[in-house]
Amino acid sequence: MNKSAIDKSCQNLWLIAHSAYESLRMWEAIAVHAGELNKKGRHIHFWGSCQRLAMGHAIVDICKLYRDSKDPKEETLYRLKKIASLDVELPDAKKLNSPLERIFRFRDKILVHKEIVSEETNEENKALPSIAEFYELVELAKATCCSTGYEPPSVMVSLRNATKNVMFKVLNAPPISDIKPKSEYSEFMRKELQD
Repeated sequence: MNKSAIDKSCQNLWLIAHSAYESLRMWEAIAVHAGELNKKGRHIHFWGSCQRLAMGHAIVDICKLYRDSKDPKEETLYRLKKIASLDVELPDAKKLNSPLERIFRFRDKILVHKEIVSEETNEENKALPSIAEFYELVELAKATCCSTGYEPPSVMVSLRNATKNVMFKVLNAPPISDIKPKSEYSEFMRKELQD
């Protein structure tokens, strides 16, 4: 396959991987500030929904990257590995209890079929991989694209910073860009939480 077709495939896969990465960062940003948001008592349901949607989005994107599709036109890492003759080891989604298998199982049982929340679905939630394992899968996808010689864009949009800016507005904090030393933000948050 020619270089331009490989680059196009890498571009599509890179964007999916970056989307998953940003969703994970958004989930994490909300998790880090959940205590402050709960103490303020403002828009708790909204932030919980945003966090749940961000994780769902990351799960769907990771499944897009690692699915084993029979469609030769579908962009997946397995297809890229084949068309670019890459010597990379990709995880097997069928390996029982692997992080990828648990992500696919969660997608199939909870996200796709919207099972009623029960003891079983709570166990599935607990069975999700750690946030570090999610990031490893995303980084492997990006590294696989780069191993073809693909050069990703140097500037990408940050959902995490956008999320933090909205959170800080809710908490009456200045925007991230206005806070020069991080100590100022810590001091602001300490005062806010005392109110």
